Amino acid sequence: MQVIFHENNDRRYLQGKLSDSQIWIYGDIRSGRTKETRTKLTKKIVEVVCEIADVSKYDIWVFLNCLEPGDMAGYGEILPDAGKEEEWFEKLPKNLQTKLKD
Repeated sequence: MQVIFHENNDRRYLQGKLSDSQIWIYGDIRSGRTKETRTKLTKKIVEVVCEIADVSKYDIWVFLNCLEPGDMAGYGEILPDAGKEEEWFEKLPKNLQTKLKD
């Protein structure tokens, strides 16, 4: 999993009112996961952000964007279908596998 923080000074509005207290989280994931798995992931993100940021869950918005595996690449290789990660990993160069395991 990768997490990228974008500092954003843009103003956000909800219902026509300035809303600086809200946290928006956007995540790109590979499609192929069940609705149950995506829901569990979304709820866990809310839970963890509440704890880390010390905010109410009512201040958190999470958006998961499901992309087809062929629409994403990692380490220079097209990412695999969900459930095929081990197979994909084994095809990476051995020195990269070693680095990623550390």
